[in-house]
Amino acid sequence: IAASAGGATVQFTCAKDCLYLVTLDRAADGKPVLAARGAASANAATSVTLPKLPITAGSYRFTIRLVNQTDPGPLQSLQSDPVTAS
Repeated sequence: IAASAGGATVQFTCAKDCLYLVTLDRAADGKPVLAARGAASANAATSVTLPKLPITAGSYRFTIRLVNQTDPGPLQSLQSDPVTAS
């Protein structure tokens, strides 16, 4: 997972075709404040830009939830280090 607070963009790659949900969550309580969902192709670098809406200054984390499109197994969840919005 590579994350950037400036453009609220996350980059990732799925080993198989997958469905994703990307959220920007408040670090203090985990509440999501921005989100985007979609589908990604296997082994293709995917960039997801969250909606450009104002957020309160503070500490946030990007969370990516992934599930395979065929033979879905358990949901995989990845989380970034904290990022600061000012």
